[in-house]
Amino acid sequence: MLNYEAFDHLPFDHLHIDTPVEKWMTPEPYVVHPYQTLKEATDLLNAHHIYSVPVVSDQRTLLGLITKSTLIQAFFKSCNLETPVSYVMETEFATISPKDKIDKAIQMRDGCLPVVDSDKKLLGIITRTDILKANAFYLQYFRDTIDHVEILKLVLNSAYEGVVVIDQTCKIIEFNEAYCRFVGKSRDAIIGKDVREVIENTRLHIVVKNGTEERGFIQRIQGHDMIVHRIPIFNGKKVVGAIGMLIFQDVTQLYHILGRVHDARQKPSENEFVFSERDLYHLNKIIGTSAAMLSAKRLAKKAAVTPATVLITGESGTGKEVFAQAIHDMSAFSDGPLISVNCAAIPENLLETELFGYEEGAFTDARRGGKPGRFEQADNGTIFLDEIGDMPLLMQAKILRVLQERVVERVGGTNRKKINVRIIAATNRDMESMVESGQFREDLYYRINIIRLHLPPLRERTEDIPKLINHFIHQYSSAFGIAEKKVSKAAMLILQAYNWHGNVREIINLCEMLVCLTEQAEISPEDLPKNIRHKVAAAHQLSVDEVESNIKAVMDQQEKLLILETLKQTSGNKAAAARLLNIQRSTLYMKMKKHNLQ
Repeated sequence: MLNYEAFDHLPFDHLHIDTPVEKWMTPEPYVVHPYQTLKEATDLLNAHHIYSVPVVSDQRTLLGLITKSTLIQAFFKSCNLETPVSYVMETEFATISPKDKIDKAIQMRDGCLPVVDSDKKLLGIITRTDILKANAFYLQYFRDTIDHVEILKLVLNSAYEGVVVIDQTCKIIEFNEAYCRFVGKSRDAIIGKDVREVIENTRLHIVVKNGTEERGFIQRIQGHDMIVHRIPIFNGKKVVGAIGMLIFQDVTQLYHILGRVHDARQKPSENEFVFSERDLYHLNKIIGTSAAMLSAKRLAKKAAVTPATVLITGESGTGKEVFAQAIHDMSAFSDGPLISVNCAAIPENLLETELFGYEEGAFTDARRGGKPGRFEQADNGTIFLDEIGDMPLLMQAKILRVLQERVVERVGGTNRKKINVRIIAATNRDMESMVESGQFREDLYYRINIIRLHLPPLRERTEDIPKLINHFIHQYSSAFGIAEKKVSKAAMLILQAYNWHGNVREIINLCEMLVCLTEQAEISPEDLPKNIRHKVAAAHQLSVDEVESNIKAVMDQQEKLLILETLKQTSGNKAAAARLLNIQRSTLYMKMKKHNLQ
């Protein structure tokens, strides 16, 4: 937030454009040491939304710079997270003296300009935000005596990023040359227009309305992901406009790097992770509160905030498409469509035209005007490639090209179309074994395996089975207009002991059958399919009768313990215990006799 009153403490002799750098620099900036790792440097940049950080010795002597561009190049050269900073830091860079004039700092082209003394000791840094604050102050002070419009133009056009200034009515009052070149329009055609007509996906009008600055936000402009700052301008306590700055262009590669770093970080505890209300809305559609499912939901939320490719693995029926939908709904692509493609269900000879579309006349019976493929349909949204492990090798090469270049070309066409698509893939196959055997391209595997989300089978989260069964029993009862049925404890124990090879999909089919065919209000073990009861018996090396006998014994033991606990709470008062158990006193006496509790 720019507040001119914040500079009122400065003496009059500071009010010159040739004031020294030390008056505006950021002292004691964040630093890293040469022996620290790339992971530590990446975490620091990411945590504080800064573009670069100085590398210093223990005595604060400036040795180099680490920038986001440096990190990207290092990671693409296969440097690992534990590589020391000294191996990749930039050693050729500009510095400035604390006594140099502020106008000299305007010429910098990096994210920050280190301020050092004669012994190369780091004293601070000058950022573009520091320069903008200094210039904003000068503009405010001299605006009544100097043609401030000309000064503002000089300041804005000296900036390396694109800069736009709007007034309180959201009209553009300044637009620097860098921004003009980026949007491909002249300044005369832009000045005076509403900012929403000129800059796509802008939020400057919102910043003017609520007076809240937004730093380090991602904005899609002219087909590029940009990091932007949006800063309100205050005159006293009143918002009189806002400044928008483009900070970093084309962050897609950076997101891929951060996605890899994300997996390498220490997993946070449950108390450290908080779902937002919007996230909970989407994730609550996924049933399950077991530790395995909560871990999967946490990773899904983390994946959603980046455009990195996600690979969802797990057995058939574990809910891969449901998670893909949730990731899409929580992501920046949620305003676009989610297009699903089952790579195993489409014949090989049709898969290419299905994914990439075709031009008119590409083949016999081709539709007039051609047809867009699934990738084009998913533009500005998400494409979900289900069962990608079953994709033919020839098609894998074409998918790899889309991932690398983000362009598609229709069958029979010559024009290449740029697309902005989030890719989520899923498979129930062992991808590593397929890569080793040559059934799946290694280069494509590394491209899709940026964020790996594995979904556990039901047998690894048996505590979620009752929730799933009760949910789908309720769902089908409502859909069919049938009185909702209750699953008995004995039946539920059998269902929890069953192996569920079909996972959630098998539970869904079972619940539909039970709702339709069970005549009583309560679903008993006898209502369950024979194959389930026999498989549970075989797994425990018992007969079906022995399984049900064992379940009855378990239930009797639970009932006995419940009665004992209730009697203890009521100090042996049987009438009070019956009331707590919500049964007749005579029924309590009968159960006590049954369990030899008289």
